[in-house]
Amino acid sequence: MNHHLRLMLGVLVGVGALAAALALSWRPATALPTATGGPRDRAGEAAPVPEAPLPGGPGFYSLHAAAFRPYASTTSWAFFDDELYNPGGTDSDLQAEVSLPNGATINKLVVYYWDDCGSGDMTVRLERSAASGDAKHPLAQASTSGTVSGYRYAEDSIIDWPVVDLQSYAYRVIVLIPQGCGDHLTLESVRIDYGYGVSLPIAVRGQ
Repeated sequence: MNHHLRLMLGVLVGVGALAAALALSWRPATALPTATGGPRDRAGEAAPVPEAPLPGGPGFYSLHAAAFRPYASTTSWAFFDDELYNPGGTDSDLQAEVSLPNGATINKLVVYYWDDCGSGDMTVRLERSAASGDAKHPLAQASTSGTVSGYRYAEDSIIDWPVVDLQSYAYRVIVLIPQGCGDHLTLESVRIDYGYGVSLPIAVRGQ
């Protein structure tokens, strides 16, 4: 085979390889699938404008529903989008640890939820347990109520043992979800508001 023929064959092979690569990389444009439902869109309609934040604080500690773990391996739990619910035939108990600043004063427990179930309500409790021993103290509790097709919140601002004492106690949130409601009774998140009993020092400009 002479030099010119060999060169021509090389060019043809290169062109063929380029054409094959372009054919593999090209695909017709397709529309993305339309999502239905969502964490704030149970009917597949446009999500509403977010509500104004609930006043509180000045400090906040938030727990997403995904932070909760079941008490036992037999506990039924699942997620509707990112909302926690009980899919089983028995009541479910779940818990999540809480890490608050030592010495802070807890002033509110807020629970965000969906509840259009007429057969039961969910209860969320903030609790502290002794670091040594089995003493447990409920600090605050909030429960769902009614049957409204919408996102709501419940709060408790009457706090027992409000000052955080990490030297002697560990803190957690417990959620009790009754059976029979499925994803018609879901937990979105939990918020704990806190402050401090002393004022922060005022910054003064040097003279």
